[in-house]
Amino acid sequence: MTTGGMETIFTLMRHKTAYSYRPEKISEADILLILESCVRAHSYGGLMLYSIIDIDIDDHKDLIISLSGMDRDILNATKAYLLVIDLNRSIDFLLSQNLEIVEDKLEIFLHAVVSCAMAAENLVVATEAMGYGVTIIDKIYEYAEKIIKEFRLPKYTFPLLLILIGVPKSYLKQQPPLPIDIIVHKNVYREYKEDEYSVLKKSLEVIDKDGVWRSILTSIFIRDSDIVIPTYRLINILRKQGFL
Repeated sequence: MTTGGMETIFTLMRHKTAYSYRPEKISEADILLILESCVRAHSYGGLMLYSIIDIDIDDHKDLIISLSGMDRDILNATKAYLLVIDLNRSIDFLLSQNLEIVEDKLEIFLHAVVSCAMAAENLVVATEAMGYGVTIIDKIYEYAEKIIKEFRLPKYTFPLLLILIGVPKSYLKQQPPLPIDIIVHKNVYREYKEDEYSVLKKSLEVIDKDGVWRSILTSIFIRDSDIVIPTYRLINILRKQGFL
């Protein structure tokens, strides 16, 4: 393996979430390199079904604090990027060619989610490889309507992620991953055996010793959670945006 390859692996293994940033800023040259790396991610058919909105942090302080749930030092980040599912650009082109667009765009939406997420990963890895910090805010759906309105997102778009980058001041404590044997299945999905559940339980006890993992898990899956966006509301937003 080449030295460069090992550096990439080390960057991935060292990943952690920046909790606050210093006032110093990332240079414009480094920002350009990060964005160039981002847009070279794999994309379904090379279509790049996403867009990136470079948000003025000073103009959107309250929204960023609300989305991140962090203190105001997060606002010292150099850049805030809103990654958006974007079929609008492609559909505009097809309509200009007098072509008929399919009514149900859910399959294309899923392709776009994957492409957008892979671009986000490239952005994160490039940023951290250069020694900077990253904060990924990946559950912004409960604010979807506000974001769509505030950033004038047209039909056939949907906000997926908010990513902040900058010179890190502090980091969130990173939880250890689940064991590879629990995550990786051979050939087919298998039901966990009793001894595997024992390993899984011990792993979760280590991960959840401060209660954060359980808190996040219940916020996503428990019906009465204030954080869960009701399915009907999400479907209505997707329908309004032209995906259904």
